[in-house]
Amino acid sequence: MAVECRSACSKAVFVLLNGDRPNLGNLGHCRGNEGSQNWPWGWALVHQDWDRLNELLDEELARGMRTAEFGSEKYDPDVVAYRVAALARLPADHPVRGKLAASLRAYLAYLALTAVPGPRSATRLHQPEGVSETDGDARYYSGGVSIATPGHRWHPDSVAQSLLGPLLAWALGYPASYRRRIVPCNPDPGVSDDYTWPLALCQLVLGTPYGKPTPPEAWGLQGDDRALLRALIDGDDVAAGPQVAAMIRPYPLVSPLFVEVVGTTAGRMARLEHAVSGLKPQIACCKIDRGGRYEAVVPSSWSRGSADLANTEDRGDRIFARAGRDEIAMDKIGGEPLFRFTWDANGPRWGGDAAVPPRPQPHEAERETTPPPALQPPPPPPPGLSEELARIADGIAGLTLANRQRSLQGQLVAELRTQPRPPRDLPSIAQDVRSFGINPDTEQGSTWQGLIARLEALAARET
Repeated sequence: MAVECRSACSKAVFVLLNGDRPNLGNLGHCRGNEGSQNWPWGWALVHQDWDRLNELLDEELARGMRTAEFGSEKYDPDVVAYRVAALARLPADHPVRGKLAASLRAYLAYLALTAVPGPRSATRLHQPEGVSETDGDARYYSGGVSIATPGHRWHPDSVAQSLLGPLLAWALGYPASYRRRIVPCNPDPGVSDDYTWPLALCQLVLGTPYGKPTPPEAWGLQGDDRALLRALIDGDDVAAGPQVAAMIRPYPLVSPLFVEVVGTTAGRMARLEHAVSGLKPQIACCKIDRGGRYEAVVPSSWSRGSADLANTEDRGDRIFARAGRDEIAMDKIGGEPLFRFTWDANGPRWGGDAAVPPRPQPHEAERETTPPPALQPPPPPPPGLSEELARIADGIAGLTLANRQRSLQGQLVAELRTQPRPPRDLPSIAQDVRSFGINPDTEQGSTWQGLIARLEALAARET
């Protein structure tokens, strides 16, 4: 029976960093699991494959950061912890250190834009099956900061709040305490409910208990980064904003992701458009006030294999999230407007006035002179595209699917073999392939996810 890839990888990392030899055979079937954002970074670390780490960092700069599961409450803490561990493990003069530090610094800067001081005092989740309310995480987390980033949500049965707030607090030097037992990882690699292990991994590589002082360089930070980020969180110092945005500037978001963060004197609110992972539900928009009250909207019910992607609309005074046939309205956070930060495939943009529209609209004259997309001839296919798509079609044809999925399977194979290019765009085809919902812990599931990753890579190359 195949082990669960996430926990098998984390277990191997702890074994390696404790000076023993990990059982890499447990990870053999997981190699194609590139669709999950945390997996490639853990794989590179456990194999100490710094060339692969360098490839991942180059992909972020070229294709866009956060290729899957953006803002994940569950998997992004893994990614942060793996990068901190890799930074500690790399030789001091290794050429990849600078790239890794800059990437980690950029993501921490983004989280700081969404943060308020202190723990969550209450959590309310609007979802199609009803409203879920819990009492936040103040009973086991104190001091520090809390964040409100949209993206892949926790499973509804999970009792934990996100570790992103506690990790950001530690990185920025906030005095913080986490009273839950912090465990390295579940000894059974088939179980991944050991949600505190990212904190345990950072404790191991930093050599200090959670919340104790650490050098900023251990988190990829430099100079006055901590002071700038804390000034924006604690004192709403908008003057620090452009420098914070500059930390993120080298990194676009993978298309078609679009993230917007609105800051006011009362708190922070953020929304996500066009999430690129349809495997699990997404938090479409969320907000947190300075009293620690957190609220979020999820547009679809929990589904391990497929879910509606986050899609929100900004109507000026309200933000809406689609949930089935209903629209759930979230009032803006209130308070005096401070800033609006947007981030997409064109890179980050900082606006010191929260009333600035998130994306510029073309003038009427430009609309009149620009032909509609349907009238523009398609670009010629890149060299080798048809051959690669034919190979992907062969892979899809070889999948063993349920009877109800075979019609779609045949349609996709025919489309991918159409010359000189498929009639539909590749992201749409990749999304249909995702809908197969194959168990990723099986050999066929690994093949399936590898096919999706190849389709998305080709789509990014065409873009």
